[in-house]
Amino acid sequence: MQFKSWFEATSSVNSKYEKFFGQRDLIQKKDVGNLLGFKKPLIKINQGSLATIYQHPNNPNWVIKVTSHLEDVKNIQKAQRLNSKNVVKLFGNPQKVPENANFYWMIVEKINGNHMVYDTNSFIALIHGDHDENIKDASTSILYTDGGIREKILNRYGKNSEEELEKLSSLFETFYRLQQIGIEMSDFSENIMDDGEKYVIIDLGF
Repeated sequence: MQFKSWFEATSSVNSKYEKFFGQRDLIQKKDVGNLLGFKKPLIKINQGSLATIYQHPNNPNWVIKVTSHLEDVKNIQKAQRLNSKNVVKLFGNPQKVPENANFYWMIVEKINGNHMVYDTNSFIALIHGDHDENIKDASTSILYTDGGIREKILNRYGKNSEEELEKLSSLFETFYRLQQIGIEMSDFSENIMDDGEKYVIIDLGF
């Protein structure tokens, strides 16, 4: 490919990505609290590639998630039917942000803790183990880890304990149940929080 053709193709792709991910920055420049009908400005407490998280002004246990990622919105709503402790809880129904057709907002529970320590590749290896297990089998076999790649990963992160194995088993079971209702995840490291007692999936987009 000639340089000119390569450059034009690359610039086109980059332009699409900048437009896609730049939407989050556009909404942050607005008075989101006013747009959503609150009487005071919202305090931003976190952000992801496509979403911005604000503290709910009237309830310390809730946050407001504003996102342009429709897949995440639909999947979080759909996943509520599992009533799982491993899925962030949604209060009410997602709504469109007034005057901003590409954005949605929803009220979800505030998860206090840290992002899961495992990177995506290590986490996938914990699921599949040494024998390329499926997620359903992994939810049981992870409880009996004895040697192999799983133990190496757990030791590397200082997480080789019965408590951690129980937390992972519950999370894997939830992944299986999500698959059963048509929700697949491929990016894990930034989308799962550890509140100390359990893992909670906070983003169900791609």
